[in-house]
Amino acid sequence: MASNARRLATSLLLAGCAAACGTPDPTIKIDSVPEGATVYIDGERAGTAGDTFALHYGADPRRKIYVQLCKRGYQPAEAMWELAELPAANGQGQRERSFQMEKVR
Repeated sequence: MASNARRLATSLLLAGCAAACGTPDPTIKIDSVPEGATVYIDGERAGTAGDTFALHYGADPRRKIYVQLCKRGYQPAEAMWELAELPAANGQGQRERSFQMEKVR
């Protein structure tokens, strides 16, 4: 019985360490042209273009994260990224992506 409790405690400790020791969520600065578009990540409002956003991949780096920008009078702009598909970091270590939005005719 004590052996099972010890195994359970060890498993919980290892799981906690794996979660705490994992890599942090990557961040990306998202801009829009024109400025001021609303940014949605996985369908939820996340903020305004010009801000920096954390992308939550969890334990699956192959998970696709859907990003959409919306602004009245413009066609929505969108992207889907796996972790490996994110734009490369610039010289300051910041990932950036600017979306050119097309005016609705």
